[in-house]
Amino acid sequence: MPYCLSMTGTRSRFQYSRFIIYNVLGRAAWVLLFVFGGYFFGNIPIVKQNFSLVIFSIIFLSIHNVIITCAYSDIAAKAGIQKFKDWIPGQARNDNKEDKP
Repeated sequence: MPYCLSMTGTRSRFQYSRFIIYNVLGRAAWVLLFVFGGYFFGNIPIVKQNFSLVIFSIIFLSIHNVIITCAYSDIAAKAGIQKFKDWIPGQARNDNKEDKP
């Protein structure tokens, strides 16, 4: 979240002083949220008893999109689909420059 404000704040018409205030407040809120959230979440008895399961769940949730994307691209390659975005449901299809007259 703070990174998004940094990227958009520098390219928008924010006054620099206002941008710095929002940036510092956003970063402080982000840090405090995770520090206190981790403290209170870590004190839950079931989390203390199953901490390794919590860690493995966090790791799995972090990399599952990569695994799914690799599997989809492998399936698409075996099906002969050249561009991955042409195969994803809901995405634009047949917008290749080669196909247009």
